[in-house]
Amino acid sequence: MWNLLNERKLTRFDHNQHPIWLHSEFSLPEKGWLFGEFAEGLKERQALTGMDRYVAERNPCGVFALGALVYMSEVHLQSTGKATGMAFGMVCYTRDWDKDPAMGEPARRRHAINLALVRNGPTWDDLEFVFFEPQNRTQVFLTDSEIGSITDTII
Repeated sequence: MWNLLNERKLTRFDHNQHPIWLHSEFSLPEKGWLFGEFAEGLKERQALTGMDRYVAERNPCGVFALGALVYMSEVHLQSTGKATGMAFGMVCYTRDWDKDPAMGEPARRRHAINLALVRNGPTWDDLEFVFFEPQNRTQVFLTDSEIGSITDTII
C-alpha cells in the first residue's frame, strides 16, 4: 500500500518518512460508507464525548484525527470481527492557506487529518486515496505542496 501511496505522489518517501504501520493486513472501506454512515456515527460519538468542537490545546486537530482513527478501529472490529485493520490512518501536513493575520504570510502551521484507501467501485482500478477532515467529517483535497509537506503518517 505504501508503494501505491508513493506512486500516486501523496507523500515524499525517503529514509526519514516511513509510515508507522499499525497492522500487516488491511480491509478497504467503501467511499460512500466513509463519508456517509461512518461520518454520521463519528459525529454522534464526538457530540457524546464533548469532542465536537475545536478548542486549542484541549481538542486540537490531532485529537480529532486520532479520535477518528480509534473510532474506525472500533467500528471495524465490531462489524466484521476480522483480524485486519482498516486502510484508514492519520497524517500531518502544512496547510498552504493557513496565514498569520498579523504578518499576512504563511504561518507554516501543521494540521492533522485522516487518510483512507477506499473502494470506489468493484475492481482494483477503482481504489482511491482520500483525505478525511475529522472536524467536519468531509473530504478535503490537498494541493501538491500540501501533499509534499506530509511528514507523519500512521496507517
